[in-house]
Parts: sequence; C-alpha cells; structure tokens
Amino acid sequence: MKGKILDYNIQESKGIISGDDGQRYSFEKKEIYMALINCPECNSEISDKAKSCPKCGYNLYTSKIFEQFALNKNSECFKNIQNDIQFISSTGKSFFYLLIFYVCMAVLFFNVVLSPSKIVYIPAIVVALIVFVLVSIDKNNKVMIKTRIYQCLKSVYPIFSPTEDIANFSIIKSNITIESRENIEHLNTLMYITAYELGADAIVCGDIQSSSNTYGSVKTNTNIFNDKKDVSGSTETVTIHRLTATFLKYNL
Repeated sequence: MKGKILDYNIQESKGIISGDDGQRYSFEKKEIYMALINCPECNSEISDKAKSCPKCGYNLYTSKIFEQFALNKNSECFKNIQNDIQFISSTGKSFFYLLIFYVCMAVLFFNVVLSPSKIVYIPAIVVALIVFVLVSIDKNNKVMIKTRIYQCLKSVYPIFSPTEDIANFSIIKSNITIESRENIEHLNTLMYITAYELGADAIVCGDIQSSSNTYGSVKTNTNIFNDKKDVSGSTETVTIHRLTATFLKYNL
C-alpha cells in the first residue's frame, strides 16, 4: 500500500558503548517508518499498521493478506496450473497402459497352457515389462505434479479461520465437504483445486477430521472327507480425511 511518511523514531546505526560497569557493549538501531494510507471503505487517513479502520471498522488485516497472496497469481506455475490439473485428473493413459498389460498377460497364459511358443512368449514378456515401467513412470509423474499443484496454489489462496472477520469478501459457495482417502496434503490439494475451479480468492476452513474404519472378511473351508474346517481371515483399515470449506471472492 502506498502512503506518505507519517513519522519515524530513529535511523539505523551501529556502534559500541561503555557501560557503567566498565564493560563495552555493541548496539544496533533501526529506523521504523509509519505510513498513512487511505481506508478503501471511507477514504479516511489511517496508519498502515492498523488492522482495521478506527472510523468505519473496515478490516485491513484480511485485505493485506489477500493482496500479498494475489501477487502470486502472476507466477509461472499458476499460469500453467490448468494443464497440471488436467493431467492428474486424466485416467485415459493409465487405463490404456493397464489394458495392454493385461492383454500381454492373457497372451502369455494361453501361450503357455495351449501352445508354448517362444515366438509369442518372448515379445509378450518384453511388451509387458515396458508397459509396467510406463505405468510406474505415469504414477510417479502424477505424484510429483500433485505436489507442485499443492505448493503453487498454497501460495495463491489464503486460508482464514471461521472466527476471522471476512466482511471484505463475498461467499461463492459455503460449507463444501471435501474428503480424501490418501493423506492430508492430498486433501488440501483438492481444496485448493476447488478454489481454483470456482474462481475464488480466499478460503475459510476449520479443522480437518480424520476417521478410520476397519473392514474384515472371514473364509471357512470344510474338508469333504473329515469335516475339518479351516478358517482364515483378513482385515483392511481405511482412513478418510474430511474438511468443510467456504470459498470467498474479494470485494474490490
């Protein structure tokens, strides 16, 4: 924010002084500037250090935070963010790779069982290995791009707590529940992507809630000759992270 100089106390200086105890002490002083700015709401002159306008109550704190974060919308990563979001959302390439992989496995199976032939056997193994490597590369690329999206959008959208004054913003959508079965970073990434897709400027978000559910299955095999039963089982724990967010648009 631009403004005229209101006052300052001291200029920056360094030196050594002698104390009453005869010891020598180093000191450093820095000038502190105060600036006057105009309140965006009532146009009154106020200090740039104020969190709100003393005359009309306009919230300067959230406005300053928004302006700082909004500067990052000029970054290269934000300009290319749409391509990154489309990449992690696409499933066509992975499906195509998996389809080829399963076809190769089927060819290998029928080739071994029905008519063993090295002419088919060796190329199928080579293709299956290549596809497996491509699937792994595609998966790693998506993980890397998800992290890049998270870091980029984190610097663009400020997050306010439900108790903060958001009078300078309008609500685009409120109380949207977002959940993830991966980790909390992925949950936050989904929240930031939602903000991007809604054209939001800021987010109000409370605490993240995590819940775990354990699922089990029991299998019983009975021997037909002696009625002896063999019981086996397995369990799986699924953790779901949830948050509720409200997306805001800054009132210019």
